[in-house]
Amino acid sequence: MSRSDGIAELCVIIFVSYFATKDYSGGYIKNIYKSMNKFNYIFSKYIYSFLFVVVLVVVKMAFALILHLLFANEYIYNPLKDSFTIGEYIVNRLIYIGLLTALSSLIIFLSTIAKKSSIVLIFFLAYLMFLSSAFYSVMNIFMKTGVEFANYTVFGNIQRIYNTMGSVADIKKAVICIVSYSIVSIIGSWVVLKKKSY
Repeated sequence: MSRSDGIAELCVIIFVSYFATKDYSGGYIKNIYKSMNKFNYIFSKYIYSFLFVVVLVVVKMAFALILHLLFANEYIYNPLKDSFTIGEYIVNRLIYIGLLTALSSLIIFLSTIAKKSSIVLIFFLAYLMFLSSAFYSVMNIFMKTGVEFANYTVFGNIQRIYNTMGSVADIKKAVICIVSYSIVSIIGSWVVLKKKSY
């Protein structure tokens, strides 16, 4: 994982966990809970996080372009050195947006359960720093399917799902991960919000 990809993931974790739990801590949910459409509320959080991810990736690309112009052909697409086309680079960035959006939908789901950004942040940071390799080692031992589960997680190392540096070989796996994480997280958030009382 490149350093900038890790920073982008961390930005998504911090921002989305804060904004997804803000309505719970501020009392907004208590005031409108009975009259609100729960699915629309969750889906609007998902759309908002998607827009944040798009802005984040565009800013990251603009920063890379500035570095590219200053230090000549080392930070973004270079047709003389890179083995992929500009079209593949664009598809790559779109998949990267999708993976970060899937990560944000998972954060929204955990935020709906926990209702506190500090709990969500502690969970993700503890996972990233200490638990990720142990968790997937245990999963692989118990499941014994031959599938490396770490290759299908949207948090911790997105490049295991999809090489964010230019390869489009695993596009099907990336799209399946984006769709499955997003759908399960949105529906899970909706079900949790419906069942909770305020």
